[in-house]
Formats: sequence, C-alpha cells, structure tokens
Amino acid sequence: MKKPDATPQDFLSDQLALCTEALRESFEGVRAARAGQDPNGYRRVAELNGAIAILAASANVGLAVAKINGEFRQDITVRRGEGGAKSGGSNG
Repeated sequence: MKKPDATPQDFLSDQLALCTEALRESFEGVRAARAGQDPNGYRRVAELNGAIAILAASANVGLAVAKINGEFRQDITVRRGEGGAKSGGSNG
C-alpha cells in the first residue's frame, strides 16, 4: 500500500525491491529445476522466462527513477558502412 507522503522515487524504489525479490525467487526455482526436480525442463524454462520478464521490468523501473532524479541521458550513434547501403528499390 502506498504511503500518503511517499514520493515517486519512494514508490519506484519499493517496486524495484519487489522486482529484486521476485527475481531471487525465480532463480531459486531455476536451481531447484536444475537439481533434478524438473525431469522435462518445463519448470526451468518457465522460471527463466519469468526472470527475463522481471529483469526487463526492473530495468524500466530503474530508468524511471533515473529520469525522475534527472540522471537520464541517452546517446544514439548511427554508423554506416562504406558505400552507404541503400534500402528497398531496384536498379532496373
């Protein structure tokens, strides 16, 4: 439950902590599956997919915290090979 005086940073930090705990639980499931408790490998795959989704969510939460704190910066560099490859179209 959100505290009435909580800042957006507080809320996002709490969410990041929840993501971290969920990720820890997913990896515990992966280890259990690897230890032979999952003969077909389905649980391990499901746990790994869950861990990937949690990592993506926690990255988004971390990005939101950085943006709120004014720490976000994005640099995009586009490089083209020699000859400048053309897309689409035909020569004839």
